[in-house]
Amino acid sequence: MARVHREHPTPKENLIKKIGGKLERDYFSLRAAVDEMNRQYFPLLYYFGLNRSDDAANVAIALSNGVAGIGRYFVERTIRDIEEGKLKKEKVLKAKWIVDENTPPEEREKRLRKESVELHRSLTLRFKQALKDYEKDHRIDYYGVGNYYKNILSLSRNILYVTDYGMEIDVEKFISFYKDRMAASESIIGSLHEEAATALNKFFGGAVPITHKELDRYFCFEGTVRVRPESVNLESYSRLGNRIVNVKIKK
Repeated sequence: MARVHREHPTPKENLIKKIGGKLERDYFSLRAAVDEMNRQYFPLLYYFGLNRSDDAANVAIALSNGVAGIGRYFVERTIRDIEEGKLKKEKVLKAKWIVDENTPPEEREKRLRKESVELHRSLTLRFKQALKDYEKDHRIDYYGVGNYYKNILSLSRNILYVTDYGMEIDVEKFISFYKDRMAASESIIGSLHEEAATALNKFFGGAVPITHKELDRYFCFEGTVRVRPESVNLESYSRLGNRIVNVKIKK
């Protein structure tokens, strides 16, 4: 995957390069997903004032789902701010829909349900109108990031944080997250590692020391391991000695 130059380098990215391998490739897949998400949707998120550093995981989910995701987050985040006392309902709802201390107890439950419906409706309409205003000067891709990137971002949402220019990757969290996931398959890889060593030892059978030169004589190493075709002959195998096969004859 081509690595695109970024205006804002990711802090501590050199830690990824030191490890390299599959971890590095997977990291750059994530970074490509983050860059695509930021390019397409962070300006819109910023327009709605939803670049919340205190809610990074939900910001990442909203961004990865494009316009629809930002719209849902706008409604949910505003309601949460009201519930947490950070925003007054009067800023969003007409007085006739608001349930307060003057609401008769016998009507309270019914009125609360109506208030909730009206709150969702009012916020959805606000978002749609603001979106129309935004579109007067900006082009929006309504399709969102592709499913491949969306899956990567969903899996990695807890290792992202919000900056003034978009979502960014916490490199140390990524490495820790990656190693934790690898731990689940460590026993399987370890078993395959042992099997590979056993197979090589059986193949050479102690006839010759297993050196790089001997490995190269019998195998091709070109990204994957293949049998070297010119080594498949009686002369080449004679170097490795006779292998006795006991054949059991059924009576």
